[in-house]
Amino acid sequence: TTLPAAQAGTAWSATLQAADSDGSLFFWELVQAPAGLVLEQDALIESSATGFGNRATLRWTPQATDRADSEVLVRVIDSRGGVAL
Repeated sequence: TTLPAAQAGTAWSATLQAADSDGSLFFWELVQAPAGLVLEQDALIESSATGFGNRATLRWTPQATDRADSEVLVRVIDSRGGVAL
């Protein structure tokens, strides 16, 4: 997934969503990210007829000295060991 572009000196955020048909717990982690980028997991686990879902928000205020081609890689793991990057 392509994240929205960030601009130096301006607060930036993006919301990620994970869905799982058989696991109701989600564990999010940053694998690769520029310095200062924060990942915040939503405490709410959504439930539907097809399974469960959870969101996480990325927040960052890039500086003029940050690389223009910064990449973000997030891993989400469910309670049964399923992994998505």
